[in-house]
Amino acid sequence: MGIVADARLHPAESMNTFEKAMDWLHKQQPRLADALEGMRESVQDFAGFRRFSYGCKQLFSPERWALTGEAGVFLDPFYSPGSDYIAIGNTYITDLVARDMKGMAIEARAAIYEKVFLSFYDSMLSIYRDQYPIFGSAAVLPVKIIWDYTYYWGGAVPVVLPAPPDGHGRARHLA
Repeated sequence: MGIVADARLHPAESMNTFEKAMDWLHKQQPRLADALEGMRESVQDFAGFRRFSYGCKQLFSPERWALTGEAGVFLDPFYSPGSDYIAIGNTYITDLVARDMKGMAIEARAAIYEKVFLSFYDSMLSIYRDQYPIFGSAAVLPVKIIWDYTYYWGGAVPVVLPAPPDGHGRARHLA
């Protein structure tokens, strides 16, 4: 289980030990805290992390290496786009490996994937950054969620994924 919070609203010091985290849960999420109370003896580890979003300079190399999943970039545990990023990165990596195995040059393709993927990361980071304070607004949150899904699935994802088949069973890909 994890607690993800904006430290400006819920200071990390208020939950940086197991006991403090349980106290915080009793105040903020009492039903969850009650459910966890009977599991105290099962706790094997406790950790706290700050500044959990990170990026990197390079994900796809023409020198036959790539980073995927959390080895490369990580945005946000609450919004949780990690599996999507793994799928997109693995799609790009698979294409690069297949092209390399056919003896095709991959330098240009690796550069395109790099630019597109990191642009996707940056654009998503911009809509996640500093958004936690509005989660408490019943009027604003539904609009925010609709906006996020619309932007993500209607704008960002179609840019980073290969196009669907062209009607003849052939996938259209980036040039």
